[in-house]
Amino acid sequence: MVVRINGAARGGEFVSNNLQFYTMYTTINLTATGSYADLTQKDFDAVVQLIAGFAQVIISNDPVPVADLNANGAPTVTGSGYIFKFSVEHPDVFKIGNDSISLLNSEFDGIILNGGTVSTTGGSINTEFVQSETL
Repeated sequence: MVVRINGAARGGEFVSNNLQFYTMYTTINLTATGSYADLTQKDFDAVVQLIAGFAQVIISNDPVPVADLNANGAPTVTGSGYIFKFSVEHPDVFKIGNDSISLLNSEFDGIILNGGTVSTTGGSINTEFVQSETL
C-alpha cells in the first residue's frame, strides 16, 4: 500500500506566478559536487543559505562554469567564473529604494568563503547579481 503524505512534492505541482528571477555571476569556484567534503560544495551551500535567510530559494540550476562571465551577461565582472540562477517567491525581497538587488550586494559583500572573499563593491568586484523577468 502506498501512503501519500499531504504536501509532498511531486511532478505536476506548480509554484506561484509571482517569482522573481536572479542571476549570480562570480569568479569564486562554486562547483556543486554533491559531496559536502568538497570545499566548492560548501561554498555553494553557504551562498544558498545566505539567500535563504531572506526568502525561500528556488534553485534553477547548479552553478555553471563559463570561460567569460562578461560575454555571458555579467555587467562588469570579466574572466572565467560561475553563473548561478535562482528565483524567489517574495516580491522585491532584495530591494532597497529603487535598487532591486541592493540587499544581495550588501549582504554578500565581505563574506568569506573557502574559495575567497566575496566582493560586490569597490574596485575589485568578483561577484554581481542581476534581476530579470524570466530565466
